[in-house]
Amino acid sequence: MGLFKNMKDTMAGAQQMAASAQQQAGISGTDLAGGIAARDGVQAAGNEMVRIMQTGSPGTAIIKAARDTGQRTAGNATCEFDLTVTPEGGAPYDTTLVTMIAGTDMAPYELGKTWNVKIDPNDGSKVVFSQ
Repeated sequence: MGLFKNMKDTMAGAQQMAASAQQQAGISGTDLAGGIAARDGVQAAGNEMVRIMQTGSPGTAIIKAARDTGQRTAGNATCEFDLTVTPEGGAPYDTTLVTMIAGTDMAPYELGKTWNVKIDPNDGSKVVFSQ
């Protein structure tokens, strides 16, 4: 009888771990549609970043404020960054970038840090962090 109790306890622990992983990924219960939406959200954000990286103009941005919105998509945090952007050869301006970061660690995005950015040629308020 002890063997079956151990198996039952092990299965219960596995179910709790799976539920925790789903919650971190933004999926509730057995919500397949939520999982697909999370995947599609990550893919759409990635496609937009690639587009701006390929077509954007170079510049720099200084982080003036950083906020975790609390929104999670596939375990990644959506954050808001108040930036002062300076295009190469242009005048600085302020904008707010709402973007998904890998995981939830905002340490690399400390206040006052300067990042290289690419600026959307059609909308200067859209920037992405670059290298």
